[in-house]
Amino acid sequence: MKTSTPPVDLDPFLEWVRVRSERAWATWPQPSLETFKRARVGGCAWWPGTRWLGGLTDAQIAAAERKYNLHFPGDYRTFLRSLHAPDRHMFHEGFADETLVEDEVPSFFNWLADDEQIADAIEWPLEGLVFDVLNDSLWRDEWGPHPSDEAEARHRLADVLGRAPCLVPVVGHRYLVEADTPRGYVVLSVYQSDIIIYARDVRTLLLAELADLLEVPHPRGAGSVTEAEWKAAKRIPFWGEFVG
Repeated sequence: MKTSTPPVDLDPFLEWVRVRSERAWATWPQPSLETFKRARVGGCAWWPGTRWLGGLTDAQIAAAERKYNLHFPGDYRTFLRSLHAPDRHMFHEGFADETLVEDEVPSFFNWLADDEQIADAIEWPLEGLVFDVLNDSLWRDEWGPHPSDEAEARHRLADVLGRAPCLVPVVGHRYLVEADTPRGYVVLSVYQSDIIIYARDVRTLLLAELADLLEVPHPRGAGSVTEAEWKAAKRIPFWGEFVG
């Protein structure tokens, strides 16, 4: 694998990401359903010719924050001003019953166009916790009496999450969440109540999500986080209770 040392400072790093990823996309192989059928797996693949859209304005960023009642951390705002999102969705293969079918899904969310997918991503943590309450007996005493049905579980958990720090969806089920860490934010991978530290910040998230494109080693999850940052993440109200 070819390697290149990415810049440390965020602005030159983002330009490095743009140049290196677009160069890789220019000659990326055409995705096909047959490739995934032969491997008997589902998954996502980039389209050849993909490029970054380019940055949002401060007014567009502020409008997105108001629309979704979120606050974007500083390094994510810098990313949005510089790259924002790829100019097309990814080729996606998934199973419908036992048959592989193809569609398209976002990679990094486009805050000007991916309204439905962003809304689903914002609801995903609640839906996952409701599922665990109904199927795995997840419940904490401090949340009050155990709910008797799905409607009550959803209502009670929505109230609990309303007092927790907001999760900002970035890509897939990776979320930025405010934490008292040296860099200010960590990236959590949220799948029901299975929540882990996926990356220490936006920079490390990009190295992880785009490792193949950038031809760099994948920074492995919590291994990229210092002990102080991990302990700080554990102190995040509500979400920190689940961090493994």
